[in-house]
Amino acid sequence: MKSRQIHILGTRGIPAKYGGFETFAEYLALYLKDKGWDVTVYCEEQAVDVFDQKIYTEDWQGIHLVIVPVKSRGYITSIIYDFKAIWHAKRRKGICLVLGYNTAIFNILNRIFSPGHAIIMNMDGIEWKRAKWPWYVKIWFYINELLGSRIAHHMVADHPDIQKHLERHSKSDKITMIPYGGASVNENNTDEKHLKNYDIKADQYGLVIARLVPENNILDIVQSWSESAPKDMPLVVLGNLSKDINYHKKLRSFEGQDVRFLGAIYDQEIVRTLRYYCRTYIHGHSVGGTNPSLVEGIAAGNPIIAHDNPFNRWVAKEGAVYFGDKEELAEHLKGFLQDEEELAAARAVSMRNHVEHFRWDDVLQQYEALLLKFI
Repeated sequence: MKSRQIHILGTRGIPAKYGGFETFAEYLALYLKDKGWDVTVYCEEQAVDVFDQKIYTEDWQGIHLVIVPVKSRGYITSIIYDFKAIWHAKRRKGICLVLGYNTAIFNILNRIFSPGHAIIMNMDGIEWKRAKWPWYVKIWFYINELLGSRIAHHMVADHPDIQKHLERHSKSDKITMIPYGGASVNENNTDEKHLKNYDIKADQYGLVIARLVPENNILDIVQSWSESAPKDMPLVVLGNLSKDINYHKKLRSFEGQDVRFLGAIYDQEIVRTLRYYCRTYIHGHSVGGTNPSLVEGIAAGNPIIAHDNPFNRWVAKEGAVYFGDKEELAEHLKGFLQDEEELAAARAVSMRNHVEHFRWDDVLQQYEALLLKFI
């Protein structure tokens, strides 16, 4: 049997504490390890000082972790971290699975120093189209999308529309569409007692989990909720708020009994509980592919209200209610939140959608089948 070695780069590392890619990396690493693969995951660590940035290794549940300390702040941190990780991995045998193309230019090192080993790149969303980035960052992302499509031996798209987008740069047989997955959320992996800590009751609140940026329509959501939702039913928002960002100042103006900002919560049992017991999950993302937060809402059986775009419609399908602007959202809130039959039907569709399309076991099997083609 050929050696099954894989190096996973591009995330902050595992065990997962941050976002979708980290969660995926943890699930995939554990799955492949159980299938007999030799798995290495690169992990970012905040360096104590500029002179203490030596890379070191440790094991976690049978998976090799390469810890890469970085002493910097802001977006430049991820660039430095990715370069150091790729430099460390450049001569290692086995497949390199790169999650994201934001620093794909550095992966030329893998092609130069390990020409016989494949680079598989998950191309994530269309990052250069996101409104939050300044023009020079958008140019960086666009260049790296082009380079990634050429440097990688094969690409993964997490949504059919992302696959079509990538076909502008590459042949279709170089791209495989595999969506994001979600773990089932139910009474067995949640605890209703967590709701008391936030003074909310089961089935009596709405939920938003997102980066609080304009392209995710957060301001429209909180404004519509404040004006249209029942007054005894708060909107709970999870995401980092800054005192210095003007958009966040506008969001805070709606903070009160109707809208509650809980900040970022990384305790997964609390997050699962908030998902499972909400009356509806509102997803305002307007850019991207298969969004992890939307999939996780579906896996929790949430009735979904989503921004109307091809990405969300493919993921949430016919069971969701869709809005194009804050007026349309306000109309949905007036009816949807109080129609028990419609809510029950939406829950059933979400649960069926999860089982049929977004189970982790199915997603991970597809990844392993793809990886086996390159060993």
